[in-house]
Amino acid sequence: MITAEQISILDKMRGNEYIPSQIIEYTKLAFERYNQQASYKENRYVEVLIKLPDAVIRDMAKVIELAAQAVELTPEEFVNESDFNIKDLDRNRIETWLAELRIINYLTRENFSKIHHLRARKTKRADYCAERNGLKYAIEVTSLSYYATQGNWTLKLIAESIIRKLREEKKIKQLSNTAKEEKCNQMLLCVIINTADKIAENSSKEYLEVAQIVWRTFGMLNNFRISIVTGGKAHVYTHSKNGAKVEVSSDDVVYPLW
Repeated sequence: MITAEQISILDKMRGNEYIPSQIIEYTKLAFERYNQQASYKENRYVEVLIKLPDAVIRDMAKVIELAAQAVELTPEEFVNESDFNIKDLDRNRIETWLAELRIINYLTRENFSKIHHLRARKTKRADYCAERNGLKYAIEVTSLSYYATQGNWTLKLIAESIIRKLREEKKIKQLSNTAKEEKCNQMLLCVIINTADKIAENSSKEYLEVAQIVWRTFGMLNNFRISIVTGGKAHVYTHSKNGAKVEVSSDDVVYPLW
């Protein structure tokens, strides 16, 4: 059973042309699990969707729309191609999937082409392959649960969190194995730090320092880069003959630089 409030949210999702039916069905199942099991109450996707339905639906639709366009598929086709399983109600599954979509949009902005999702196998592998400037990249996506509303993390805490996660999940080995299998000459680790659409307190300069720390920790390989993708925005102060002004730019960084 789901509540009247949750039914209203599902109706809003159905009214958005970029929210695929699979995601709506997944959300319905997640609502049911949320209402029935106390241990499922910590599902961040459900909690935030209930609290801020319009904002979450709008942002999710935009991410799906841009990602689907980048790979020239409809939103429905895109979900099918991405191995998304609506019956996988793990609390982190939907956030992981949305993180992967944000990476597609990031790769598009960074002039990658031929982006394609690598289907799951029995052995774990990277998430995507793509090309940039004649080089072929194996691309692994991972995410941290961080929101701008929590305030500023120290560089040390962010770097330690990323390094611990990479070691626990053996992401570097997974990325290296996929690069060999897919004949990629470059490896890219994309770390999503979810600052939503707010302006985070951490700056792009600080995120670049974090990427440098992580890169050095894992051996400073010439064919290995780390991107930190926040989706956030930073205030940039510029000066001209007309006086100072404030512009908004992306917090996303990559190290070493392309």
